[in-house]
Amino acid sequence: AQSDAPPPTDVVSQEYLATGSGDHAGNMPVAPLGIVIDELQAGALVILQQEVQDVVFSMELDRARWRVSLASDWLRGALSVARDGGPSNLQIDHLDLDRLPDFKLPDGASESARDLPVIDVTLSNLFQSAQRLGELNFGLYGQGGVFSADRITGELAKLRLSAERPGRLVWHRGEENYTEVQANLDFDDLGETLEYFGYQRVVETV
Repeated sequence: AQSDAPPPTDVVSQEYLATGSGDHAGNMPVAPLGIVIDELQAGALVILQQEVQDVVFSMELDRARWRVSLASDWLRGALSVARDGGPSNLQIDHLDLDRLPDFKLPDGASESARDLPVIDVTLSNLFQSAQRLGELNFGLYGQGGVFSADRITGELAKLRLSAERPGRLVWHRGEENYTEVQANLDFDDLGETLEYFGYQRVVETV
């Protein structure tokens, strides 16, 4: 005999969810879509018109933030950018200046296209000529072709920039193309700094 009784509750619920009908579908939370790329090996990667060889990069993208990390023989670091306009961070664990490619910013771009949001930069290990120069922290931003590094602190070739007297660097792009540096440097022996850059130790501070 055929029964006119309604199907069990769990069967009805499954049908509503499968077809998207009824009040249940409207109340279902929607999970944010995320994109993850983990340690992808790239034989060549083009960054700012410069081809970079043998790079391993990872990427995480979601609604709130995206994060990209790169690893090569001259650079290891990660950039994290908030998509709501919040603070962005660049953490560089290793940077070798001798192997740094000659990056070029696009000349044909408009002034507004050259703008750079504020990025808090932590440079943990800076190397040149197989020597560790030091570490730096600063805020980086750009507007209208003028790029600035503010609140520079840390140590570079035995020269120290304290939080009480941070340094500042401004790079003006364009036909004049010049750089301004403001820094109050502390040091123990200036002769050690000269040796770092390959000069004779003609000065010694005691």
